[in-house]
Amino acid sequence: MGIKMRKAIFFSLDALIAIAIILLLIILTYPTIKYSKQDTQIQYDLMSSLSSLKIGEINNPNVQSMLSNNIITNTNKSILEQIGEFYVNNVSLAKSLANSVLSKINISKNVGIWFGETLIASINETPIETAKNIETTRQTISGITKGNQTIGFVAKSWLKKIKSKRTTFVMKGDLMCGKWATYSWGEYCGVTPTSVYYRFKIPENATIEKAVWLFEPAWVGQSVTLFVNNYVVYNGVVNYFTIINITNRTQIGNNTAWLTSAWAGEDGASHIAVQYSTPDLQTFNYEEFYPLHPMSTTAILYQEKSLFIPNPITLINVSINTTKKTQLSFRKGAKNFTIGTKDPVNSRVIFTNAEISNALNSNGLNYSNLSSEYFFFVIKIGIGTTTSAFLGENSYIQIQSEKPEIPFGAIDITNEIKIKEQSNFWTDTFYRDLVWEFNLPRNSIPIVADWKLGWLTSGTSAQKATANNIILYNSPPDPFINAFGRFGYTPAKANGLFQEGKNNFTLHFGNEYGVSNTSSYAMLTYAIKNFVNYGSAFEKAQGGKKNIEFENGFSKEFIIGNSTDIWDPEIDAIDESVERLLAQLDSDSNGKMDLILDEDNFEIEKLDISKVPYLWSTEVQIRIWN
Repeated sequence: MGIKMRKAIFFSLDALIAIAIILLLIILTYPTIKYSKQDTQIQYDLMSSLSSLKIGEINNPNVQSMLSNNIITNTNKSILEQIGEFYVNNVSLAKSLANSVLSKINISKNVGIWFGETLIASINETPIETAKNIETTRQTISGITKGNQTIGFVAKSWLKKIKSKRTTFVMKGDLMCGKWATYSWGEYCGVTPTSVYYRFKIPENATIEKAVWLFEPAWVGQSVTLFVNNYVVYNGVVNYFTIINITNRTQIGNNTAWLTSAWAGEDGASHIAVQYSTPDLQTFNYEEFYPLHPMSTTAILYQEKSLFIPNPITLINVSINTTKKTQLSFRKGAKNFTIGTKDPVNSRVIFTNAEISNALNSNGLNYSNLSSEYFFFVIKIGIGTTTSAFLGENSYIQIQSEKPEIPFGAIDITNEIKIKEQSNFWTDTFYRDLVWEFNLPRNSIPIVADWKLGWLTSGTSAQKATANNIILYNSPPDPFINAFGRFGYTPAKANGLFQEGKNNFTLHFGNEYGVSNTSSYAMLTYAIKNFVNYGSAFEKAQGGKKNIEFENGFSKEFIIGNSTDIWDPEIDAIDESVERLLAQLDSDSNGKMDLILDEDNFEIEKLDISKVPYLWSTEVQIRIWN
């Protein structure tokens, strides 16, 4: 890209002064003429001279001093260009040079030079604010604008890989049990022997740091045995819930956990959370097939599958491996309806996309109503019988949805959202008011905030969910939800739900409802950009030694670039770009890295922009007034 140059007549400074004197004589000779042609040409001639005369061609003590001290290094620039460069980097130097040049011109007119809105130099007897007549000429200097340097270095930084990141996999339970029955107070599980299997996978290159199983039974005081990979991890009675450390029983690759109970299954508030580290940049997957938990019990077998799809849905199919008549229903909030009831064909019951879509439409819903909110498919197996029933392996819900736009190379992180405070105690670990708080790093891309809630109710109560003071659910007037066990939202739900820095989510309930501050689990998934682009220009691009602290308590000195140069991001483009990248990777803005990094993870690109013109421009004005 080049700069369009204008042809100009070259003057020496002596010639410029001579022109000014001649013009002055003309003015003095014809005092009765208020405006003369020569009068109005002064500012044009001055602009032309300053644009054409090279800085190295003038005999000016101030200029010679700047040359000898290497303040001016390019003698081929015009006077106007040199003033412009100083204006960008040092306004004081710009004013000094402009005034020293302008002071050599002996004219009776008030004259001033402006760069943008800044007065750089002037020779005047009266202020311009009191002028009766002002004559102006303008010229645009391409490539110079205040606040951007015309010479120096710029740099960008990115992570081509990481040593490891810490993230969390969470497998949520569902309301699952047998002998589903109707009671005087509503429908719920019966008491019957039940087994439920949970399958999950941890990446092969992961290092497992911590794994816990929070189990919440269908009935208070339920006796259960819990297994992980064929090891018994718990055997006994569970009242509200129990938390078991299963770190030593969890393995990389495929895992199987299961429960057996002579009473029932679970109430949907259970989860297995595995915290691990991995060198993979991306571990968050947008699933298409959501497996149903295999289970066996006594009919009616009941499984209520919770689903949260962040993006617009285009297709849903349900396929169930069973030998008994099966009913499929749908629930969203307090709205429930049946999709259909079918007998199995070749030990499989299938509900097609058309059947599901038509059922939704008949009840005033469509797929656009389902994304960015929790909804549930309710499966009942063994309709019309009281014999044994099973939901077999390879049963699933297929959901196709649009994929989000996440920059290539971005690093996704899933972490637990901690409860900041709870109040209005009800019973045991259940509270009526709870607040969660989380931090979003600079330039991060929020994907989803997701809550699994341990709930308790004794009757209809107020229910209110708020994120960053934006109301997401409010009952009344919204319908009362008996099982307020799931909640989530994405940026598509409403503007302002996610913001850089601190964010909060609050739940408020009336007297007969509460959520546990111990059995509930919340998680945030977001993506961090693995790069920062070119920033401002600086006088050097050397790099140096940088000490980086990590959240795990370790610190390490990194050599990035020239090891003999000091780390000075105020004047070094490489140092400054690395600092911007590190700030972007700091999830809680405490100056410590969540990602584990090595020196070879960084990639730096620098540019010497001393010969690269900017697309910006500054208007230069020369004004004459009286």
